[in-house]
Amino acid sequence: MKTRFLMCIAQLMSVLVVASTSANAQSAPTIKPQGKDIPTIAKAASGSIVSIVMSDKDGKPIAQGTGFIVSKDGLVVTNYHVIAEGSSAVVKLPDGAFYAVDGVLAFDKVRDVAIIKAHGQNFRILALGNSDRVQVGEEVVAIGNPLSLESTVSNGIVSGIRAVKEDSDKYLQITAPISPGSSGGPLFNITRLAK
Repeated sequence: MKTRFLMCIAQLMSVLVVASTSANAQSAPTIKPQGKDIPTIAKAASGSIVSIVMSDKDGKPIAQGTGFIVSKDGLVVTNYHVIAEGSSAVVKLPDGAFYAVDGVLAFDKVRDVAIIKAHGQNFRILALGNSDRVQVGEEVVAIGNPLSLESTVSNGIVSGIRAVKEDSDKYLQITAPISPGSSGGPLFNITRLAK
């Protein structure tokens, strides 16, 4: 058995999901945590989920959201609406370290997804995977930073897989609460994989 995680970028019931595992920033090997309980998932994700603080041209904070690091050189995935307003941003790790955001590398307003670049190296990461194996009824765990309360964990299930008429994308409907400030955070699932 192997634990697999799913991440989501979404608000409330519409989410884009891909699988994730955790990697140690200090060494190249990927850590693949075993087990299928919420504490194991939360521990494995620790250090990879960040707060994103957007500021106006005068440096005054105007928005806050969540993101997660997907490369050791600082690529952070979040929701587009988290970074849509403001002139500058910083990424804050749970250990209190701050990193300036060098810029937005890619975004999709319609799907509400963005990739930003944090200035730094050797970050702890979550690796993206395939969401096509997700099934209705699977238990999921959301981790985010609602109201700046970092690493807040909530759980639920995948309650539906929905298609949008205008495109061929599929979206997961979940029951795990996504509170203000948690937008852009990861959603993890637990799947048994054959050896």
